[in-house]
Amino acid sequence: MFSGKFWISVLLALAMVAGSSVAAPIEVVNPSFENYVLAQGYWTWHGEGLTGEGWQVEAGAAVGVFRPSQTVFSTVPDGVNTAYSQGAAISQVLPAFLVAGTTYTLTVAIGNPANIGGFPGYRVELWAGTALLAADDNSLTPAQGEFETSSILYVSPPGDPHAGQSLEIRLLAFGAEVNFDLVRLQDNEEVAAKSTTWGKVKTLYRP
Repeated sequence: MFSGKFWISVLLALAMVAGSSVAAPIEVVNPSFENYVLAQGYWTWHGEGLTGEGWQVEAGAAVGVFRPSQTVFSTVPDGVNTAYSQGAAISQVLPAFLVAGTTYTLTVAIGNPANIGGFPGYRVELWAGTALLAADDNSLTPAQGEFETSSILYVSPPGDPHAGQSLEIRLLAFGAEVNFDLVRLQDNEEVAAKSTTWGKVKTLYRP
């Protein structure tokens, strides 16, 4: 027979779980743009290395994959490549759908290359279908040759009208040049409704 102290410990543990959440990464294909092999200092044009490798690009401005030397970036956040844009949007529709009652966190490394003067600005967006959920509209200005991490948050309410729509990430540059790396999306689903409630388990304890 278990003691009263044992059941109190169990109840406290369950109560903590009931108020917690479960975080999990959502798959982003080619998140650090490493699928295309380049020699150091070389880059692609017209979306080569992005299109067909998980990403889509807008036509018009220069956009592609870039493997910078240390004179351009002292370090790259992940791997050796980055994506770059001089005005075109880079996007990816994810193999995941918006779930109501879930918190989403999108992080992207934003780079300002040392070999191009001035930083034109950027925008990072999270979409569900045709609805813009959240955006970072140029909140960071990395030093030349450095990256900073953009982070945006979307808290999906219960009954979210956009639930069930495909999630999409969009990366935009306002001119020449912005570099992007290490694109990550994580959901944080509240599990209180899925766990045993205090009211159901408190009857287990008999002093």
